[in-house]
Amino acid sequence: MKKALSILTAAMTAALVTGCASGPKKMSSDPRLDYLQEGAVVQLQYNLHPNELTKTVSAMNYQPSALLTRCTPVTIVSFNKAQVVFALESGVQYRWVFDKHLRSDKAKHFSEFFVPQCDKLDGLSEIDQQGIVDGQAFEGMTRKGVLYALGLPPDHATPNLEQSQWTYWKNKFARMIVTFDSDGKVTQVK
Repeated sequence: MKKALSILTAAMTAALVTGCASGPKKMSSDPRLDYLQEGAVVQLQYNLHPNELTKTVSAMNYQPSALLTRCTPVTIVSFNKAQVVFALESGVQYRWVFDKHLRSDKAKHFSEFFVPQCDKLDGLSEIDQQGIVDGQAFEGMTRKGVLYALGLPPDHATPNLEQSQWTYWKNKFARMIVTFDSDGKVTQVK
């Protein structure tokens, strides 16, 4: 009996040590993305436009009118192959839902939007700054300003950010095209 109890105790201790040694669940095996793990506090690199009714943000980066502003700190609550749940400091939770059209690696794509520390906006023009605050693209904005205001366009429609047009979707049915001139400034948003 003592031997069985000793074996059971050793097995439970080993399980506890192994469980503790593995640490929080990580989103990727890529060491550059080690910060993407359950319980981590990260910041929004770009504005997000969530669907406030369903509390979701699509990896397609739909552009409804709601806005979560860049540099907002959020906590990664959980994730699986279909979604990431994150929470604001207020406790409100959103689901980042991966879409079948996403071409890039899910963790890599998520890491473009969720970073350890958001970029500073030094040197951006007044129109860029206004677009970022409003979460919209305006004529005269730079590519960088549009990125911070709207986030990355879906990679299946805009695989290269040097293209003269970036395609976003307002929702599942309506597109929004941002057109840039040869200097990288917005000439049209339709």
